[in-house]
Amino acid sequence: MLQRVMIDLLSERSNWEMFAGHTSIREGIRWIRLASFGGILVLLTLLPGWAVASGTESLDFGRGRVTIVTAAGCRQLAVEIAADQGQRSRGLMGRESLAEEVGMLFLYPERQPPEAGFWMYRTLIPLDIAFVDDGGAIVATQTMPPCPDPDPAGCHIYRPGVAYRAALEVNSGYFARHGIGPGDRLFWSEKQEDGRSSALCGN
Repeated sequence: MLQRVMIDLLSERSNWEMFAGHTSIREGIRWIRLASFGGILVLLTLLPGWAVASGTESLDFGRGRVTIVTAAGCRQLAVEIAADQGQRSRGLMGRESLAEEVGMLFLYPERQPPEAGFWMYRTLIPLDIAFVDDGGAIVATQTMPPCPDPDPAGCHIYRPGVAYRAALEVNSGYFARHGIGPGDRLFWSEKQEDGRSSALCGN
């Protein structure tokens, strides 16, 4: 019964940040306290990277633009912005498609450690991900196929191996098609039309 409760809780999360080198969800779960009050069983758990919801988080994603500058030129994308814990946890879970020049930008309030990664549980479409440092430089990219395992513990965690401050998800193959990789730079704005993006691309 307790295992079922744990899996139900985990099932609400996608692109869950995993910390401290945990190799599976089961390894990441730490039991903090198990007690009974008046015959009611109270279970408290701590999951790495899973902060208690503040009640102010929204799944109404922001909108903006990302410009990726490479040696060969630049690409501009419309993005949804995942800026709080609830939005980052949901990510692109359940989406059946993603337009070519569209992505999701994950923003963090502080630098994330190299062991903090993304997973593809309940994500239906293959994705590319770029991890971005404080200065806007891409420091690592990976391709992430969907996880078909109904057990979240069976889903691979994609860790960048370097610290990062933001991450961009796009359709799988997008980076290869446009020659985008480590060393290229990202600029983003929470405005859907941004004059700086046009200037960067020489428009």
